[in-house]
Amino acid sequence: CVCYPIFAQVGGGRAPGGPQSIASPPTQALPPSTSTAPDVAPSGSQIQIPFKKNEKNIQQSTGKKQGLQDQAQQQDKQNSDTTEDSARPPVAGPRTGISRLSSIETSFQDLIQTRTPPNSAAQLQGIQQFGYGIFGLSSSFGKQMDDVPVGTEYVLGPGDELHVITWGAIENTLNLEDDRYGKIYLPVIGPIHVWGLTFPQAEKLILAYLSQYYKGFQANVTMGRIRTIKVYVMGEVNQPGSYNISALSSLINALATAGGPSNMGTLRKIQLKRNNQIMVEFDFYDFLLYGDKGKDCRLESGDIIFIPSIGGVVGITGEVKRPAIYEFKETLRIKDLIALANGLTVQSYLNRVQIIRKKPGAERV
Repeated sequence: CVCYPIFAQVGGGRAPGGPQSIASPPTQALPPSTSTAPDVAPSGSQIQIPFKKNEKNIQQSTGKKQGLQDQAQQQDKQNSDTTEDSARPPVAGPRTGISRLSSIETSFQDLIQTRTPPNSAAQLQGIQQFGYGIFGLSSSFGKQMDDVPVGTEYVLGPGDELHVITWGAIENTLNLEDDRYGKIYLPVIGPIHVWGLTFPQAEKLILAYLSQYYKGFQANVTMGRIRTIKVYVMGEVNQPGSYNISALSSLINALATAGGPSNMGTLRKIQLKRNNQIMVEFDFYDFLLYGDKGKDCRLESGDIIFIPSIGGVVGITGEVKRPAIYEFKETLRIKDLIALANGLTVQSYLNRVQIIRKKPGAERV
């Protein structure tokens, strides 16, 4: 997939202008001196006094010279590093977990530097790809939570554990594990198949079997240990591979476990594949911008999360509230791009908007 960067700049209300350079006064060359040096004795600093050579003194002198040379080299290296750091382009905002700009960000950075007038009142800041930094902000993002209620939609499978507590005519506490055949074993009653049942369905089934053998009792069924499942995260992801995660995990949890999509992977068309079919196409922007997790579905063992390559990208900077590089799925208008950037600032001036489109093998428009 080939990306064609588009760059939009929203100008501020002030007219461009830059500081004027102050010319230094011309220096006049001094006439060459025609006087000859007088025949005088050399001064004290020029007189060389012979002394007896001492091997110890020579070694000490050589060591001092070498130490001074090492200090000078270290100082030159520090000055060189400082100069290189100051010459690097500025990057907007913190970037936790990512040490350098991606190729897409570098392309937009070059656009900003080449298209910004040298006498501009304020240099434009660098912009980054929107949404990718969230996976490196905190290790708690997307953390699996095993101590939350399973909910009515949770489906039992091998490895899950059920706690059955009875009181009244019979008092007992049972810890029943779903075996590899999907069955649990109740004393006296025998095996009960619960694989594929939701938790409410399994609870009703267990109470029905107990009622056939016992009278005058009460019972409570709860979930114990949650099984682990194996899922695969493939495509343009930072750490592709297979992962053993909790059965309570969702698509976002698996993405966070794999380090999130790489900067060349899409955030708008994340695919969840099950039995060689695309079950869900998740748009991560819905979660980032609107808090919508409607398509963040629960995972099952053997699921594949596939991250395709990134689609078209467009950058916006200047007098907007959230300057960044955004990915778009279909046709994108200027007003839609401004909405992605969270709107305009009070200093914005829409009569001065610059749009730059860069295509391979063609001049910029």
